[in-house]
Amino acid sequence: MTVYWSDYFPSTCRSNYTYLATSEFLLNAYHFTAIFTIPLSVFTFYVIIRVTPNKMKNMKTPLLIAHAWSTNLDVFFTVLAAPMVFFPSASAIPLGTFGALGLDSHIVAFMGQFSIIMIAINFIMLLENRHSQISMITVQIRYRKTRIVYFVVNYILAFLYILPFYLDGDDQSELRKFVFKRIPCPTIEFYERGTLVLLRAANNIAMLSMAIHGILSTACMIFIIKPYREFVVELIKGNQFNANDMWATQANVPQVSVRLGSVDS
Repeated sequence: MTVYWSDYFPSTCRSNYTYLATSEFLLNAYHFTAIFTIPLSVFTFYVIIRVTPNKMKNMKTPLLIAHAWSTNLDVFFTVLAAPMVFFPSASAIPLGTFGALGLDSHIVAFMGQFSIIMIAINFIMLLENRHSQISMITVQIRYRKTRIVYFVVNYILAFLYILPFYLDGDDQSELRKFVFKRIPCPTIEFYERGTLVLLRAANNIAMLSMAIHGILSTACMIFIIKPYREFVVELIKGNQFNANDMWATQANVPQVSVRLGSVDS
């Protein structure tokens, strides 16, 4: 590791940190998580495309878009950024591919926040989609063009409203002084060039809990929605099926009844 910041000082306090507090553990754990999350995400794309029944065809595109952003966040956390955050301060360093390529930490942080916001916006998209299929609700977005404009505006606002924080010409040296008041003895990674200031072992575990959100979200999508769940169960059992019959436009698969905002299970 190359020490970049001039405020570095040698100290024996760092010898008290365990392996769980190191960047090596965190990066290895991120990559290990990616071994499971990325294939599961790819499989979920396959399930949505090929198993979605005709009665759910209006949900197919929103599900694909939402899952695409969820997968984006998974890859960002476990491979591209792999952030090491120095709680309780708003400071972090990218350990992943972006950090290795020398991408500016401001850009990496912006991409991360934008990706998280997009997850929330796509939850709104899914809710609106279900809302529009309930005939007894009279207040709806009835026209496709109106719906497109509505979500394009949301996407643009998600991009713009956090942008000023990253355009501000902050003095990192001064900001680091505030961090030292809260963290007198940060780990050695805090002194690397890519560290951006905006309990170390506990921090690593907390970041990993965010990284595995993809496993939880894709598992929920597969096992809560009945047609997807039945397809996976039959696949696990090894039952034979005709691939052509699995296309949503042709398949005679179990239908999903539309209830008040819930999926038949």
